[in-house]
Amino acid sequence: MHEAASGREAIQILHETDIDVVFTDVYMPGSVDGFDLTQWMDENRPDVPVILASGAVDGALARVHARGSFFPKPYDPNLVVLAIQAAANARARTRRA
Repeated sequence: MHEAASGREAIQILHETDIDVVFTDVYMPGSVDGFDLTQWMDENRPDVPVILASGAVDGALARVHARGSFFPKPYDPNLVVLAIQAAANARARTRRA
């Protein structure tokens, strides 16, 4: 598991590491937010699932990306874990095929 303090740091980690799933907040410190990160993922790592979370549900829902899952805060951590596991398992099946 890797943790990034900003979207730019997440992109650096994604350049250096094979990641199975990205779980990110919509709003992050710095100039790269969760939507920008998802767009970067589309262009550079389209095989990696993205899961977004936000406490600003109204603003976030209007921009939620079609390929990512979305969890409004406060979310049930158990449901997020299940979503991450399902996304990782789906990616693993795709990689084996």
